[in-house]
Amino acid sequence: MRKKLAVIMIMLVLVAMSLATTVSASSFTATITPNRTTVDESNEVVVTIRVSNLDVGTTGINAFEGVLSYSTQIFETINADSIEGNNGWQPTYNQDNGKIMLYKQGFLNEDADIVQITFKTKTNVTGKSGDIKLSDIKASNTGETIEASTISTKITVGKNSEGENMANTSGNKTNTNTNTPSRINTTTNTTRNIANNTNTNRNAQSSYIDSTNNTQNTTGDIPYTGVSDNIMRAIFVVLVIAGISYFKYESIKEK
Repeated sequence: MRKKLAVIMIMLVLVAMSLATTVSASSFTATITPNRTTVDESNEVVVTIRVSNLDVGTTGINAFEGVLSYSTQIFETINADSIEGNNGWQPTYNQDNGKIMLYKQGFLNEDADIVQITFKTKTNVTGKSGDIKLSDIKASNTGETIEASTISTKITVGKNSEGENMANTSGNKTNTNTNTPSRINTTTNTTRNIANNTNTNRNAQSSYIDSTNNTQNTTGDIPYTGVSDNIMRAIFVVLVIAGISYFKYESIKEK
């Protein structure tokens, strides 16, 4: 009888441990940082998106997505050439719904800038302000889909003071880390050249996405593959089978 109780207790402990592993949530932080918060009419501003505080397991993430929105009264319409991936991230942009999707051949498990977006202000908008926002943020580590909070920043159109430092500007951005470096191009020409190079690699990127990631479904969302849940279910089934087999064995011995 004591052996039976011991076996039951061990099974319950193992099941509890497996369930605890399943419900432990992964997480990460996304931030958006502009190279300046005040910009003249018909001039460009570059915002950089960074991921940090990656609690995503030992593997890391290799897919990222979000929905981009911005003030069309302040900024001209952007396209795929306005978006440049950083640190090996390859971007795609759906201009119809504003969805940005990023893929990386390897995995990222440390803080890094992943993409930068160039906006250009319109004419006759001096004194006005406009928001740039990224919502519905998700990342994937092949085992699960991990969500992050919406991020945004505000840009004002006016005379840009020399030497403006975004790190010393308060109240204009969400989830901002003053110690976070911002990767920006030093000149507009450099931004455009790199963006054009990125555009020439679109076909190769699409081929890579189809053959290696398999993370994009028919709606364009990062799917949840359910690997961790399947493992936990398998462990539970094995434990149940083992328990039943043990009790049958004990019954045979008693007879």
